[in-house]
Amino acid sequence: MSHKNKSKKKIRRDIARKLKLRGKCKKKNPSDSKGLFNQTPFPTEADIMSISRHQQTMKINEYSSKTPSSKKDWCNMIEACELQLRENGPNCPLYNNLGLARLNLGEHDKAEVALLKAIQFKEADSITFFNLGLVYKAQKRLSLARDTYQHAIKLDPNNFKCLVNLSNLLLGLRDYDGALNTYRQAHKIQPNHPNTNFMLAALEGRYVSQAPQQFVRDLFDQYAATFEQHLQDDLNYEVPSVIRHMMDRYLTNGSVESLLDLGCGTGLVGCAFADHHIKLVVGVDLSPKMLEQARIKDCYSELHTGDLLHFLQQTKLRFDFFVAADVFIYIGDLKPVLTGMRRCAKAGAIVAFSFECSSAKEIQLRHTGRFAHNHKYVCQVATETGWQLLDQKQLVLRNQRGIVDGSIVVLRLRPPQ
Repeated sequence: MSHKNKSKKKIRRDIARKLKLRGKCKKKNPSDSKGLFNQTPFPTEADIMSISRHQQTMKINEYSSKTPSSKKDWCNMIEACELQLRENGPNCPLYNNLGLARLNLGEHDKAEVALLKAIQFKEADSITFFNLGLVYKAQKRLSLARDTYQHAIKLDPNNFKCLVNLSNLLLGLRDYDGALNTYRQAHKIQPNHPNTNFMLAALEGRYVSQAPQQFVRDLFDQYAATFEQHLQDDLNYEVPSVIRHMMDRYLTNGSVESLLDLGCGTGLVGCAFADHHIKLVVGVDLSPKMLEQARIKDCYSELHTGDLLHFLQQTKLRFDFFVAADVFIYIGDLKPVLTGMRRCAKAGAIVAFSFECSSAKEIQLRHTGRFAHNHKYVCQVATETGWQLLDQKQLVLRNQRGIVDGSIVVLRLRPPQ
């Protein structure tokens, strides 16, 4: 055996070891729901097709335990694909996986080129077209994304992930009837999927008390990397800074020793109050990836991953200031969370939070999957849970599929009677 062939075999073994890939090609399992609600390109096991369905020297199959989660992993996959393309020539699975890897590295144009080559082959299947749809979605070419998703579903009507992504896309295009029909198709495949059931409730006008934790976590995990840019460039979002200015009359330097930022996300509230030099600033959020972004800002004493209501019920810490910026849009019944804040509030503690305004119902689950609240209801629940209204301000929360009207209220804990 020549030195050159030995070197190639060594490269293959090294790549296979790095990617932790083994075994034979597996048929896609339509019941696998891990991470399937994401609209942006973060793949599950079923995303990683075998690099070769042909008799090749090395086969790269679906991940047995986890999918690539780092830039290095995806770069290794590109290296593997390009090596096989050079040695064995073009084929559909190679181009599919090359496109998928470039998609996850944010190289959208290169991903499109690879996937357009993949769909030229007869064996191009639903997964290949779905990945191409993800590219068009990332490029904000929404009509192309919709058409490509629909073709993927035509090839495999049980492609649950594609059905859900198409539903979300149709919501963004305000095609609510189309989104409802597509969610119903997805529901038939996985009737117990919490995210799908929640969105069906929103579109069918049924009441639920809050969004499922998985829904919120999945939504913001896939959103974390571009969250702040999207807020600033597309949504004109200024709620943390508005809360900051509203609090100037109630907070002076040194008057607040502890702040709890509920649903802290990437840390915008922590940054807004950084100049107050608060001794203890704690953030809580369901999304680990959002907390990674908050940690970079170094504005928090502690960051906790988990449900905010559970934290309020379990923590031994006590706070004199609470903030919830665009958090209650995922909670319908506000009574438990306001009660939880009272439990860990110091005497005279202050709460500031924003909410979307409903002009009719006390609590309204909108087609967007977000809750709106009637102002009278908010004040009533605040009174019932031991808070009194200090201040309020109506404003445009953000420009998202039109103007979203909302309000910010400031409450103070009533002294014991």
